[in-house]
Amino acid sequence: MKEQYGDRETVARNARYTVRSFVAWEILKDSKTKGCYEKSLPSYVADPYVTILMLEAALHATQEGKGMLRMLQNDPSFFPFQFPVITGDFVSQHSNRIDVIRYGLDEELLKLKDK
Repeated sequence: MKEQYGDRETVARNARYTVRSFVAWEILKDSKTKGCYEKSLPSYVADPYVTILMLEAALHATQEGKGMLRMLQNDPSFFPFQFPVITGDFVSQHSNRIDVIRYGLDEELLKLKDK
């Protein structure tokens, strides 16, 4: 952080706040060594409809509004979560805002529907 934003107290303070927020949200855990943290177990998202909502949010975050289902499920931004197995068929049947386009035998592209 200091390399990118400079050696300022505000940078160090905001980095501490961010890390402490991750600890409060149970994404990280304090370790025995001060200033070191451990990764917590991912939170399992049991509701497939919540998974669809999170995938839709990821599509809105991309400029193109589309992405491969497998890639979206493994996106680094979802590191604190573990999703249930979900297929493109399930997404297309339960979301009226996402189109599913199949490629080959097992590749599925999710795309936001045009308004």
